[in-house]
Amino acid sequence: MCGRIRTEGLIRTIAVIVLLAVAATLSTVGSASATPLEYTFSGNNNEGWLQSQNNGNTITSAGFQSSGGNPGGHLHAQDSGTTGTETTCPDPGDCNLLTFYSPVVPLLSANYGGAASFDLRSSVNPAFAAELLLLPSGPEYLDGLVAETADTTYHHLSIVMDTTATWSVCPYAGGSCTRPTEAQFVSLIGASDRVAVIADVGPNGTGETYDLDNVVLTDGGPLPPPPPGGGPPPSKPSKKPKKCKKKHHRHGAAAAKKCKKKRRAAGFRG
Repeated sequence: MCGRIRTEGLIRTIAVIVLLAVAATLSTVGSASATPLEYTFSGNNNEGWLQSQNNGNTITSAGFQSSGGNPGGHLHAQDSGTTGTETTCPDPGDCNLLTFYSPVVPLLSANYGGAASFDLRSSVNPAFAAELLLLPSGPEYLDGLVAETADTTYHHLSIVMDTTATWSVCPYAGGSCTRPTEAQFVSLIGASDRVAVIADVGPNGTGETYDLDNVVLTDGGPLPPPPPGGGPPPSKPSKKPKKCKKKHHRHGAAAAKKCKKKRRAAGFRG
């Protein structure tokens, strides 16, 4: 099963078109109001999702079917774009991957450390991993590889949203992807306000169909603490002067005189 990221070099065009399309539909499409996020498509519509193919040349409202999901309604689309070969697919002109995009969602900072999952079905045996994209504004996005298995039934796929899973930071403008540091991941997921699923897991070619259902992002735990600071240690409280005690009546005057000298030496009056 191939685990390479196939979106390198192509997502900028798709993302720009998607952002414009989503912005244009915000007045009619409601986004989820809080984390965790859950899309079960159990109603009679696609809940505002979009689909893109052919390197962003076409973008439409995501296909929806009211039955045949896992269970009930689900997103449905047929692959119409060739995806080249093992060596040419990373080229943006030869890597047309069918992708489903969510509507705008609340910022995903609370989902750090949680799990993202979805049910995906392909009409052909998968040949590649699925990919989950977390899409912030700015020059880079997060791309998570989600391993697939053989057969054409629904597969429940999931990935943890932190650096312990197979994530990469990829530039929208195309180019090489790199493994994120924890600080990078926290920053990018905190700025992300939409997600996408690259469903095109079949062999290179056209005509196969894909069904997507039950897209869920759970809340994570608290964010990791910032690196320890290098400031000076806290100062110790100053010691209180010892009180003069009269141990014996005969030595009371001498003891008081001696104690008074000690207090003057320590800078105290009295």
